[in-house]
Parts: sequence; structure tokens; C-alpha cells
Amino acid sequence: MNILGEALDGLGRWYVAVPPFLIIGFLAALFFLTGAGQERLQEASERLQKSAQREHLIDQLQIGVSRSVAAQRSFLLTGDQKFLERYDAYVADVEPRLERLLFQHLAGLPGGCVRH
Repeated sequence: MNILGEALDGLGRWYVAVPPFLIIGFLAALFFLTGAGQERLQEASERLQKSAQREHLIDQLQIGVSRSVAAQRSFLLTGDQKFLERYDAYVADVEPRLERLLFQHLAGLPGGCVRH
């Protein structure tokens, strides 16, 4: 009753060892592919976070410019000095916001170069 041995063409006990090796090999390949995918996902998440930070800085810059323009228009329409003081305060706030945005942009260039 050596039907199994004849059917496997003399493989002997290898038919017992081959499936676990195949399973282990498959799991190892799956592990490495999952690790590479996780790394790409992490990189994409970091890029998304940097993009959201830049978008926030752009929004803040736009708000500052809009406020300064509104204050300037109010001063030109009314001639009231308090609007000119607000304008000066808003304009003084715009330049640091622009510098932060420029620094964030240059830091995001390939190689992390900061040019002046």
C-alpha cells in the first residue's frame, strides 16, 4: 500500500516539508511588501502634513493682506487716523507671515535647500 509514494514519484518525505516552506516564504514576502507599503504611506502622510501647514500659512497671509487692504480703504474713505494705525499694524504683521511661508516653501524643496 505504497500508493502515496508512487503518486508522488519518489519524493519521499519532501512532500511534508515543501508546504511549510512555501507558506513561510509567502508570509516573508508579504511582510516585506507590507513594510514597503507602510513606508510609502508614512512618506505620503508627511507630505500631506507639510502641505496642510503651507496651506494654513497661505490662509493666514491672505487674511493679513485682506485686513490691511480693508483698513487702508477705510482710512482713504473716512480720513480717520484710527484706520491708518490699524493698517500699519496689519502691514507689520504681513511681512513675518510672508517670511514664514517662504521659509516653509524653501525647506520643502528637494534636498531641503534654503536659498537666500
